[in-house]
Amino acid sequence: MPNDPLRIAVFGASGRMGAQVLAASAGRVEVGLALVRPDSPDLGRACPGGSPARGGVIRFEGASTAAWDGIGAVVDFSSPDGLREAITYCGRYRIALVSGTTPCAPELDRSLDDLALRVPVLHAPNFSRGLWALAKMIPGFRSWLGASFEAGLLDIHHAAKKDAPSGTARALAAAWGSGQSERTASASLRLGQAVGDHALWIEGTGERIEIWHRVRDRRVFAEGALDAALALAARPPGRYTLDSLWEPSGGSCL
Repeated sequence: MPNDPLRIAVFGASGRMGAQVLAASAGRVEVGLALVRPDSPDLGRACPGGSPARGGVIRFEGASTAAWDGIGAVVDFSSPDGLREAITYCGRYRIALVSGTTPCAPELDRSLDDLALRVPVLHAPNFSRGLWALAKMIPGFRSWLGASFEAGLLDIHHAAKKDAPSGTARALAAAWGSGQSERTASASLRLGQAVGDHALWIEGTGERIEIWHRVRDRRVFAEGALDAALALAARPPGRYTLDSLWEPSGGSCL
């Protein structure tokens, strides 16, 4: 039915971000599949939270045994291996893919490009609207300040985060260094339960600009990913960016 809610599959459903996507889905989308790796201790357990499709209880399951009928989008916060699996199933069943999994190696990025020939695809290291806006501002700072200023980045995340620097830090460094040959210095701290803090220090002779972005609740990432899933599900194949959602002009795929 045209007015039926979007039905999604969540890769990495039992992880930190997967749990947030399930919680944020209530009232917005239906969760059809809560997917975990085949050796997950959560396999077969009832899935807490979320808004299950067709009523009843959904359970954590593996992608290879799942019933994919009616799935309109995949939301992936898993691992590089999980992302590879998500790409496979999205291609097989022609399903839109939204992924926040990092790191995204060059071969995975090429696989996303190939998938985008068949379905709409969005991969982003961070789904925070505030962080997105900051990244859009950074090239302007670089242009206004000139070559005598240099920048460094600090990213702070929870102790279990595996990639350092984070995908977000790499994106911010790329925004500062766009069109420039030098690398932006960065440092990473993995400590406790920190959700995600990023600092951009812009240093000039006798002055410094410090810009901080702090996330207090992972829910902001989940909400952004669901925004993307709802937007992409009805769009034509292509490689999309967050600009496609949040630019005032509405943006377009790459």
